[in-house]
Amino acid sequence: MITDLNEKAKLIFKKIENAGIEIKGYCYLLIFSFLASIFGGISNIILGFPPVSYITLFLGSIFIAISFIMLTRNKNERLIVESTMYYLCYVMIPALWFSSGGLRGATVYYCLVLVIVAPAFLKGIKRMLHPVLFICLVVSLIIYEYYHPEKVASYNSPEGRFMDIATNMAFTVLFLSYMIGILIKSYRSEHEKLVGISTHDDLTKVFNRRFMMDYIEDRISSSDAVENSCVVLIDFDDFKNINDTFGHLEGDRVIITVSHIISKKIGNSGKVGRIGGDEFIIFLENIKKQDLKSLCTEILETVYRNENISLSAGICFARKGQQLSELISCADKKLYSAKSRGKNCYEI
Repeated sequence: MITDLNEKAKLIFKKIENAGIEIKGYCYLLIFSFLASIFGGISNIILGFPPVSYITLFLGSIFIAISFIMLTRNKNERLIVESTMYYLCYVMIPALWFSSGGLRGATVYYCLVLVIVAPAFLKGIKRMLHPVLFICLVVSLIIYEYYHPEKVASYNSPEGRFMDIATNMAFTVLFLSYMIGILIKSYRSEHEKLVGISTHDDLTKVFNRRFMMDYIEDRISSSDAVENSCVVLIDFDDFKNINDTFGHLEGDRVIITVSHIISKKIGNSGKVGRIGGDEFIIFLENIKKQDLKSLCTEILETVYRNENISLSAGICFARKGQQLSELISCADKKLYSAKSRGKNCYEI
């Protein structure tokens, strides 16, 4: 039974980690709120606060637990998020304010957490209105406490107040630190995705046209990189026949397979990119002409052997002071020269 619970817990946390930043952050807010409610309820019993204080916290923990379970089961996510936020902000906070020390108690730290993180989980006009309404609520509580201090339950001893505030401050700092960590991690992940989208071809995952052109232009402008550097343009022979005969899905599969073969053969010795439907570009540095011939022959033979498809390639070595457009044009002429020779070959 313990093993089953452990496995279920692992699945739940794995699901949370794979969720979007909003749901992930909200789930951890619920976990924090649940633990804080249980701990706060026990503390209030020990500190001698009125029963309403710990009953409110224990009922809150039950509500939070139900919300968490429903959320992990994808039950009305938006309704759960908003109803829980409103319950925490506009039911629990006022109840705890009067029953747990008011402005001099630990409820202030819960207010701090909610005013910071709650807007992140609301949408549209609610996101803008909530902080204003919640701050108005807290200000109203402070004013009411100022004029009616007898309505707010007080601590039995300075030591009890110190322990309550210290522990809740620690809870708050740990939670906010963890939430900041989640935000930073999510930002980095999203940034890496955006970089990947901006530099890589969506179908084949090799570099895209923009990246390759920028990269090659940057490299050939460097005097150190020009020597023994070359551009290889590779184009399928009669690729239209594949699409017309077997369909576009099969055509995509062939393009992906060929891109993998080319990338594997090139390895770390150069960059591979897709610059058109069935056209690839390779940029190689510090490669001798004989090695280049062997490499091109190996690529063409491997593709033909594995997919029964022929490729043609045009190769042009970079010259000092040469413009990118001139280099590409040179390789393009060599490519069409190879095709005119009968295809399934390359020309330098």
